[in-house]
Amino acid sequence: MAVIRDWTSVRPKVREGCRICGQPAEGAHIIGRIHDKPTGPNRKKLWVNPVHICPLCREHHTAYDVNGLDLLPYLNLHEQAEAVRLVGTVRAYRRMTGGGDIEQASEGTDQAGDGAPGGF
Repeated sequence: MAVIRDWTSVRPKVREGCRICGQPAEGAHIIGRIHDKPTGPNRKKLWVNPVHICPLCREHHTAYDVNGLDLLPYLNLHEQAEAVRLVGTVRAYRRMTGGGDIEQASEGTDQAGDGAPGGF
């Protein structure tokens, strides 16, 4: 079964351009596509929450996907807080700063006040 994502709510945000360089952008998932919400008949469509997305040009999106970009300085507080809500402080920090995919983050240390630096 093919997955269909509904990007309608994200389009206005992406039209603003890349947060880093201002070039035309595409939607980059800050944490991961796994957090898109099933909707519609038989839940075959996934809604993409705008707060889970950061507009990035293709070059910066690719760099972020391979953990080669610290995105944290370009995220607003709402986006940062939502990432922490989804996966916890340590996992969110590691993913957003290019420190590794969230699956590589340590388990059991994702509570606030655990010493992880960042603008949360």
